[in-house]
Amino acid sequence: MYFGKDELSLVASVKKTHGLTGNLLLTFHDDASNNIITEKSPVFLHKEGIPVPFISESVKLTGMNLIIKLKRIDSIEKANFFVGCDVYVLSNSTQKDTKNDFGFEFIEFSVYDKHYGFIGKIKHFEIIPGNPVFETELNGKKIIIPFSEHIITKVNKNKKEIHIDAPAGLIEIYLAM
Repeated sequence: MYFGKDELSLVASVKKTHGLTGNLLLTFHDDASNNIITEKSPVFLHKEGIPVPFISESVKLTGMNLIIKLKRIDSIEKANFFVGCDVYVLSNSTQKDTKNDFGFEFIEFSVYDKHYGFIGKIKHFEIIPGNPVFETELNGKKIIIPFSEHIITKVNKNKKEIHIDAPAGLIEIYLAM
């Protein structure tokens, strides 16, 4: 992982799905507080080497486990994709910003994926310590992409384009919703 220890904290693992509507059953790690994940808080499911960001819609503590409903995961099939993943939370609070290390704004840049082609224009850019993300919209569906050198293959400031090679399954999870 390319985050510093102070940016994301490992708190749980996805043990299994719960029900048919996309809920996940999390087991907390021994050193994690069971109230660290709350409604509307960001969580990161570590999949294929990349922390994938989600917002929690609801949480319910059941003994030493937590049943969580995440935005954009609304079926058992989508939830199964994340069984076995580690769950991280931000160690620091998030900061909203549209600037980045390049020194210019990315809002309204067109985003092209190596496999899908055009996946929308950047509507929102959020600086999360160690994991900035941007949001596009394609056919009315939001897609959240980590802003990482492992994903971004080319930035063309003059054409206002970003080219990416998203990890397998990342775009699919949003388009399937």
